[in-house]
Amino acid sequence: MESSDDSIPDNWEDEAEEVTQEEAASWKKEANYVFKTEADTVFTQNAYSSLLNQEEQLLSHYSNKKDSTPKDHLPKKEPIIRPKAEEIIEKLDKKSLISSLIGRDYLSIPYKTHVNIVFIGHVDAGKSTLCGNIIYKSKKIDSRIVEMYELEAKENNRESWWLAYIMDVNTEEREKGITIEVGRAFIETDHRVVCMLDAPGHKSFVPNMISGAAQADIAALVVSARPGEFESGFQKGGQTTEHILLCRAMGVDSFIVLITKMDTVNWDEERFRFIQNSLMPFLIDKCKLNPQHVHWIPISGLDGTNLLINEECGWYKGKAFLQVLDECEVGGKDENAPLRIPILDKAKEMGTVVLGKVEAGIVVKGMKVNLMPGFCEAEVQEIMGVEDEKIMFARPGMNVRIKLKGSDEFKSGSVLCDPYDFPIVSETFTVDIMVLDLLPHKPLLIPGYVCIIHLGIAVSECTFHSVISVSDPKTKKHVKASYIRANMRAKAVLRVKEPMCISVFSELSALGKFALRDEDITIGLGKILEVKDIL
Repeated sequence: MESSDDSIPDNWEDEAEEVTQEEAASWKKEANYVFKTEADTVFTQNAYSSLLNQEEQLLSHYSNKKDSTPKDHLPKKEPIIRPKAEEIIEKLDKKSLISSLIGRDYLSIPYKTHVNIVFIGHVDAGKSTLCGNIIYKSKKIDSRIVEMYELEAKENNRESWWLAYIMDVNTEEREKGITIEVGRAFIETDHRVVCMLDAPGHKSFVPNMISGAAQADIAALVVSARPGEFESGFQKGGQTTEHILLCRAMGVDSFIVLITKMDTVNWDEERFRFIQNSLMPFLIDKCKLNPQHVHWIPISGLDGTNLLINEECGWYKGKAFLQVLDECEVGGKDENAPLRIPILDKAKEMGTVVLGKVEAGIVVKGMKVNLMPGFCEAEVQEIMGVEDEKIMFARPGMNVRIKLKGSDEFKSGSVLCDPYDFPIVSETFTVDIMVLDLLPHKPLLIPGYVCIIHLGIAVSECTFHSVISVSDPKTKKHVKASYIRANMRAKAVLRVKEPMCISVFSELSALGKFALRDEDITIGLGKILEVKDIL
């Protein structure tokens, strides 16, 4: 079976760069319009609204109108200069502080690796039921709660759906029978603490799915073996391929393909192989996944076969899901790097409590922190880990809730960081982008094109500032261009509505990869190549 995305160039992820730096610099210089920033100038949050007056500049540029007011008569604005953080705050030796707090050497503290796995796939593939059964079989839920869910499912005429209720916690999800928000639950394997993220499969909730993918280290692609269900999810307009692409855009390199509902086809090996052979070219050739990082397991989410242990189904002799998950390769994160925790959500609970995943560095109870890009200063009062257990510190990969004392003038998508090492904050950056399908009435990406960017868990309005070059499909070289069509790879300069915390992809992938969406479809995926810090 052929994928609907055959028109995507095979080498979009790893295509070699054929253009010299001098050529690229000259193209970029010609492509730039009138946006300017002053070097070494730092702007506070209150000054962001007047930072560049970009809307007026866009209107002026595209209408070819010039401001008639002489520059000499314009009021001069004094830049707001902020001293460098390292000049006013001494760098904290976190490991020594942890050792003194715990009363033992930091390196001797026992630790299990923390990983996040997001369950993705077409609507009604069985993701929530599968996640619920893993929790149930892992004995992570009280029997009285199970009885309550069984009764509620029966009252809703969905008796077999009670397992899904373990993950689908809100009333609307249970009434409609679909996942809307990203469900979250923790389990432990022999060597890992695993956070399971149950992403919605309906196309109306793709933004929520992207939020789950942005937090993930591994993706569990759930595919239904029931006749017709796999095909509907894999064909054009289905969510299977879009979910895979979005996970790749968010930096996920390891996939576990769970072919579920095998009990409905009598564990037919031929059906399993058909799905495997249909998906393999898309995963390996189009998405450039390493075959050794793609695992295939036949399961039944409803009865739990091959979830925790290998239960013989005749022809399958491989490992069960949790066994594969325990061994699945995950890229290492740097605990010696500056602290970076993208804020997923915040709430008022006798103070400000934020939710996020430690992407780099270490956070320690009692330390001073900043939340960027708003320069919000705070102190870490409490750190809560798995099941809200209070802990003294958190390493990279851990999902935490942190109680802060101090300013709360920040929003979701901000980044919690060390007070002596801020992330890059910018509005304009150069990207390498692979364009997917475009809207029929907007067939070209040109300067001025407006869409939505999902930069990790942060979301903002985004404008194409300029097109630098596109990749020639025949020669594979980058050539100068003024627009981008569907299924083309290109370099461009993007500009977001408000300053965001950004990183070059090679330095921190969590803040360096993105997806672009317009009118409920994903139009592009990419990574950040270059960014100029405005701080």
